[in-house]
Amino acid sequence: MEPHCGCTRLNEAEWQLQKHAWGRRSFYRTTHWLLFHMPIGIAGAIRKGMDGAKAKGYTVEAPYMMLDDETGPFSADMLIALKETPENDPNVITWEGATLYSSYYHGPFRGLKQQVEDLTRFVENEEKRKPEKIYTWVTNCPRCWKEQGGPTTVLFARI
Repeated sequence: MEPHCGCTRLNEAEWQLQKHAWGRRSFYRTTHWLLFHMPIGIAGAIRKGMDGAKAKGYTVEAPYMMLDDETGPFSADMLIALKETPENDPNVITWEGATLYSSYYHGPFRGLKQQVEDLTRFVENEEKRKPEKIYTWVTNCPRCWKEQGGPTTVLFARI
């Protein structure tokens, strides 16, 4: 059953400790503020990013993948996955191919630090090197947390 607001429920087996080989993929980038790794005003940042992508004619399809990329102790880039691969737009980041491992986590945000450590250790054991970057994707909105028993986060370790 889909939640009332349209948040997609993911199948844990498709995301838990899985290796993904992504081809060319583009993201619309917007920034937002953090406080102790927690987003501030995330709803506004999502709205700003979605509106910016739509204003340029880009297509964002469900499930709405929005990767959070911490750029400093108090800021992060939100990368909104696009259907197209636009060129010559400073707000668009295009990966020419990426290998990532994912980890599925359903629970309070205070548990994410341990999940990041566990995923990092898993990648180090599998690939014999540390991930280049960790991204987070909170797949459901705060309105759905009560209905779904809390937030669902997919962590990505890019190698």
